[in-house]
Amino acid sequence: MKALRLFLASTIKTGIDMNEFLMPGLIFGMVDNGVLILGAYTGLEVDRFFKGNGQVGAILGAGVGNTVSDGLGAAIDPTMSHMIIGIILGCLIPLILIPIIETRRNGGK
Repeated sequence: MKALRLFLASTIKTGIDMNEFLMPGLIFGMVDNGVLILGAYTGLEVDRFFKGNGQVGAILGAGVGNTVSDGLGAAIDPTMSHMIIGIILGCLIPLILIPIIETRRNGGK
């Protein structure tokens, strides 16, 4: 991580365009999975903030956690920062299906 910070700092000082040196999505992928791994190792459980049975809470927690990590990755990655709104909306829209699926699974209750 220190090497990455030094590289980024040196490119800013020298005026080098980072997009020439970075594969598109590289930082996004590192941040996206890094946030998820960090959450898993620290025991962060987003799903406990959602009501419902364990399954629905886990699904919502996974969706929200994925949205947060994708949003952070897109915000930090200079090759993807212009796509942040689309990425976040793309993560959130499928979460609308959860109540519909649950209603059908429970026989319309």
